[in-house]
Amino acid sequence: MLLRNVRFFARTSVLSIFCLLALTVTASSDALVEVASNSVNFGQVKQGETASAKFQLTNAGTESLTIQFMEFSMPGMRANVKAKINAGSSTEVLVTWNTSGLSGEVRGETILTFNDPQSPEIILTLKGTVVP
Repeated sequence: MLLRNVRFFARTSVLSIFCLLALTVTASSDALVEVASNSVNFGQVKQGETASAKFQLTNAGTESLTIQFMEFSMPGMRANVKAKINAGSSTEVLVTWNTSGLSGEVRGETILTFNDPQSPEIILTLKGTVVP
């Protein structure tokens, strides 16, 4: 009886390890976000003008990449981007910032949350100088 239990345990353990490996391999083929550069200096703009920057996002995974949430660290910031990026495709994020009420050296962040299990969040930084 003890020998039977050992064989059953050995088979169950091997099956469990196989299933765990299969799940690990499957997880690596998800959406995978890559950003060419996550920080742009827009230089110098006059107060009240709109500063802008473009960021390139690529989905290096095998599943669709979805932006689930977007937030900004400063008022007046906006972003224009497609919510879904197909596998193997790229898209551009256009971040704009209305500089009314700002002066001096400024820095703002656009935080994008994705369905990418390896990099669920990307921070895009826009910085520069606003002159009166």
